Amino acid sequence: MLATNSFKADINNLAVLIDWIDQFEIENLPISKVKLKLLLNEAFVNACENVNDAATEVRVIIKRLSRRHGLSIIVTDQGRGFNIDGLRGGFKPAMIGKSYLVSPHPNLDLYAIPENVNKISFSSTVTNTHRASLPDRSRGILSMVNVADKVEYFYDPDSFNYLKISLFNPK
Repeated sequence: MLATNSFKADINNLAVLIDWIDQFEIENLPISKVKLKLLLNEAFVNACENVNDAATEVRVIIKRLSRRHGLSIIVTDQGRGFNIDGLRGGFKPAMIGKSYLVSPHPNLDLYAIPENVNKISFSSTVTNTHRASLPDRSRGILSMVNVADKVEYFYDPDSFNYLKISLFNPK
């Protein structure tokens, strides 16, 4: 693990998060530090907008992947998760593996793919899609999908949900 920290779930703490990132040097980043800050900004703002309690803390974990130079970023939240066809986790077996177009965009379409009953992967390139909707406040996920190699959201009914962003070796 490279770094872990908790921040009070308040958008005003975004500057504290960015200062924390600036304090440590990550060698051989698969993306620029500016893009890393963009990813963390989007994930932190999403977590802050979806808290159930003002005293909640958002945990940020940054670790190396087994692939050389890869990073994994995990951001916890207390939100209800992403709504796909009226479900927030607990996806029906018939939904598993299907692609849902959740945000059509002129330059980048966003798809959600339930991988199991409590996990969604996001992608900008898939086929065989169904339509679903994503609330406007959740569209920051588009920025993450555009920058990261893999973006996943995990639902845990007994704990915090979390967003996992994976960055691999630069091409």
